[in-house]
Amino acid sequence: AMALLVIPRLNLREIVVEGTSSGTLMSGPGHRRDTPFPGQAGVSVIVGRRATYGGPFGSLDQLRAGDRITVTTGQGPNTFRVLGVRHAGDLLPPPLSSGRGRLTLVTADGPPLRPTDVLRIDADLTSTTQVSGGRLPSTALPASDAVMAGDRSALLSVVAWSMLLFAGALGTVWIRFRAGWWQAWVIGVPVLVALGLTAFDDIAAMLPNLL
Repeated sequence: AMALLVIPRLNLREIVVEGTSSGTLMSGPGHRRDTPFPGQAGVSVIVGRRATYGGPFGSLDQLRAGDRITVTTGQGPNTFRVLGVRHAGDLLPPPLSSGRGRLTLVTADGPPLRPTDVLRIDADLTSTTQVSGGRLPSTALPASDAVMAGDRSALLSVVAWSMLLFAGALGTVWIRFRAGWWQAWVIGVPVLVALGLTAFDDIAAMLPNLL
């Protein structure tokens, strides 16, 4: 966790984590590591899911110019004023003045689970610009942290959990013939459910991170 994001119009209050990979965004909105912290000079980017895992950014398109956003980091609270909603092909916001900060919120655009592009909310910093603190944004952003990217590193975990799930199914069948239906139900079903849910999380990590 690196910040607390509050948007009064949406009744949104979310902990922001560091990183934007699909697996990371299962825990909540994530700060893009190659951008400054919210409140510091430059454009800070926070990415969040539209529909899955609570869909914290599912209502971003309801924001309007002038709405207030507060992001509290270890440096204190930072307030932003929304410039507007930006869809693919829209004009970019005006360039930042020297030493000023901006926040961009990013999620999927289009119907839930069927994204057509990316939606962005631009908001200018209205509070005092925070010092950088000597921290330099990461310049080597992993491919899995890019917008609409999945985490292919989860593939090995998917294979491993799938094999365990298959073994659990065989074990449940074995218990059924050795001990009976009731014993197979009591012992096998909880194990299969736990293995299935774990495998599903790894499969979900391979899907686009803004879903």
